[in-house]
Amino acid sequence: MENNLESGERVVLLQKDLPYTRHSLIVTVQNLGRGLLPHFLNHYRNLGVKRFLFGVQDVPNQDELMRELGKCGDDVFVVARMIGYHPCGYVMVNAIRENVASDWFLVPDLDEFQKYPMRLDEMLDSLEQNGCNCILGRLVDRITPDGYIPEGLTSQDIMEQFPVSVLFSEHIMKQDCRKVMLAKKDLMLNIGKHSAKDEKTLSEKGIVWHVKWFGNIKEELKIIRDWRKSKRLYFKTEGDFAMKHLEENNGIKAEGIEFYNAEKKKRGDVIVLTSALKVSSPNHVIKDTKVRLIQYLHSLILFSKTRVQDLIFCDNSGMELNLSILKELFRTQDIGLEILLFKETLSTHNYGLLEHNILKHILENSQAMKKHKSFYKVTGRLYIENMNDILDAERDNENVFSEEHNGYLDTRCFKISKEVFRQSLWDDSAFALEKSEEIYWDRVQQRSHFKHRPIVVGRAGWSGQVYDRDYYADIWNRAMEMAKEVIS
Repeated sequence: MENNLESGERVVLLQKDLPYTRHSLIVTVQNLGRGLLPHFLNHYRNLGVKRFLFGVQDVPNQDELMRELGKCGDDVFVVARMIGYHPCGYVMVNAIRENVASDWFLVPDLDEFQKYPMRLDEMLDSLEQNGCNCILGRLVDRITPDGYIPEGLTSQDIMEQFPVSVLFSEHIMKQDCRKVMLAKKDLMLNIGKHSAKDEKTLSEKGIVWHVKWFGNIKEELKIIRDWRKSKRLYFKTEGDFAMKHLEENNGIKAEGIEFYNAEKKKRGDVIVLTSALKVSSPNHVIKDTKVRLIQYLHSLILFSKTRVQDLIFCDNSGMELNLSILKELFRTQDIGLEILLFKETLSTHNYGLLEHNILKHILENSQAMKKHKSFYKVTGRLYIENMNDILDAERDNENVFSEEHNGYLDTRCFKISKEVFRQSLWDDSAFALEKSEEIYWDRVQQRSHFKHRPIVVGRAGWSGQVYDRDYYADIWNRAMEMAKEVIS
């Protein structure tokens, strides 16, 4: 496997006795980035980086490359070299982090220019105050206005030469565009630095500007492909998709690729959050009402930041809740919030049936629902991290689901039309006998799959198992304080 070093491959550490700093930047290189290095250093120095740690790949000019890096300033240190070519930089990154005295490490590639939601020192303060161990970002490609691949870089600002932001790596290359931007020393990064084991992050996300599409980029992509072939790891990869697109279009054809714009206008969609503050099933791990309330509030806070027109929150516990603070939150975000509370009279541990009754209650009693032909349903204790991407991609579609197995549909998050729900799912007799996931499989025949697989933040109520992400520490703390007002 790529993340295991083979015989003869090893990381040689060159410096271990550097003095302590709060943070350092680690980057591995196999060349000088086709002229990117000065732009890279300038960008991160402006962010506040005080120490750069370089690891150098085993390439024919390794010694020359190390000498050139040594001329880049007193804040630049060559701390590791690779024996045996291994293009996955995270191998050296993890080795360097284990042996250098810093609490935090920025971990970009040489063609990645990070942008944080706040100043770097404030970012570190926020991470530490909330008990987090990393900040995540989204990789966004920067290209020329016409998509042409220039031979090299000009003297102008790098972002001015490549002013157009597109999701090329995400949509054309089918690449995982999550990136760990900043990580605590003891957090081990996974392959590609797309994630990490036991990551605990903030709700705020950064952007990783990807400045790659210039010069001899095709040759670089071929080197990676040939290495994979030599290791018998070759299959159709993101590099193949990229080369095919570049060759067919003589560059990057922006038509058909989504442009990145963090300020897109809201769509006319409605999200339904189902809630059961009180559960009595002996099989449930997460039964504490206050813990469940915090989980619901965590999701509500985050969904208030989505590009949605309305949100309906419906709880079946019959509890009296003071949710005025939530109404004010959604009002400031220009999102309609409707709260429906009722007492479920059915005594059962069949939570698929109980959730089905919540949806029926909404369709019978909601004023906001009258404005919409379809709705998104999300299990209320969960948040969908890429909800905005889903809203944009599925705006013209109905009856959309996520993972599909034989006889089973994932019902944590889906989109369905009111007409299909009323015609195919209204009768609840089957829900008393079968799992809701199986009923949706049988009865919703005309369906499609989400173009973006929902990234689920939260834990399973029956097992406590973390889904794709655990709850965000900073939002959790905020929800804890809010819970004191909701239940007085």
